[in-house]
Amino acid sequence: MVHEGTARIYLAQGDFENAVKEMKISLAGAPDNWQIFFEPLVKKLVAKEDINQTN
Repeated sequence: MVHEGTARIYLAQGDFENAVKEMKISLAGAPDNWQIFFEPLVKKLVAKEDINQTN
């Protein structure tokens, strides 16, 4: 899950491109039952939404 953390750091720096890359690596390496958590995060990052903010 290191790549998820790295994605969040890139996002905090405003670097959506690298955040997406790192989150996609997390998704690819995640067990099947965890992928449902990473897929929406990838979609949000692609749409340039801040996943670090909670509603």
